[in-house]
Formats: sequence, structure tokens, C-alpha cells
Amino acid sequence: APLGMRMYLLDLPGSPFNKLKEELLDLGAEHVESLPFDVTNKEQVKSVLKQIGEKEKYIDILINNAGIGNKCSITNNGDFEEYRKLMSINVDGIWLVLQAALPYIGRPNQLKKNPDARIGQLIFMSSSAGKTGVPYMAAYAMSKAAIIALANSVRLEYKMSNQKIDVI
Repeated sequence: APLGMRMYLLDLPGSPFNKLKEELLDLGAEHVESLPFDVTNKEQVKSVLKQIGEKEKYIDILINNAGIGNKCSITNNGDFEEYRKLMSINVDGIWLVLQAALPYIGRPNQLKKNPDARIGQLIFMSSSAGKTGVPYMAAYAMSKAAIIALANSVRLEYKMSNQKIDVI
């Protein structure tokens, strides 16, 4: 916000963004808009990110942080439906958001060296649980490990294609 960026806050319908929007504008954001967004709704994800991408032309920074936690594990009789819900949000949702945003990620490089490169940032929210595991939260730890693997893979893919997209 202090850099004067244009920001979009995406979350489930009814999420209370008014206070956050005011705070971001007070900090200097040029534009702050909140939109209803459910990462498990593939069509909505595509539609909202296309709307933002076409309006802004570029997405300089994408913070991909949808996620929930629960105490679902094999040894505590974790329910498969509970497991699927968590994976649908924490893993599938991250994938769908990235896939829909991909055409808009980064702006063209203004430097003569590698002018076809795009410059931007992808930020993935994970957890140390993805590296260490957590007792009685195997599904959560599994989902966070998947996010780490996705980020590591995408980082290498951008590097191999000489893009300037930082994957964090």
C-alpha cells in the first residue's frame, strides 16, 4: 500500500473487508477493491482473475494464500470428506488461482537484455507443517507440502525460461 499499488482483496462472499480497505487506502494504496471469491469454484476463479487481468493488464504480485486447517489424520479416524474439503481449498484452490492468473502474471521487462521476460512476484503461503508434519493434522501438513512443491517447481520453470518472476 505505501508504494501506491492497486490492490484486489479476494475472499468468500461476506468477508468483512471495509476496515482493511480503509487502512490500505490510508497507507497510500491507489485503489483497493474487494470481490467475492471462492477458490473451489473453478468458473468464478477464472472469471474474477480474467476481470482483474483485463482491467489492470498485469498482475505484478499475486499472493496465493487460500487455506484452512483441521485435525484430520489417518490415526484419529479423519473423515475422507473433511480431508477432501481441506485439499480442495489448500491445494486445488492454489492451483486454480495460479492457472487463471498465469496469462497476467508480471509486466514486460523494460530492459534491452531479455526484453521478452516478464517481471513480477508469486507469493505462496505455506507452513512449516509442510516440512515437518504435525501430529493429528496429516491432511493439513500434506497440503502445505504440496504448496511448497508447487512453488519450488514453478520457480525452476520460470528460471529455465529466463523470466524474472520471483516465486516466494
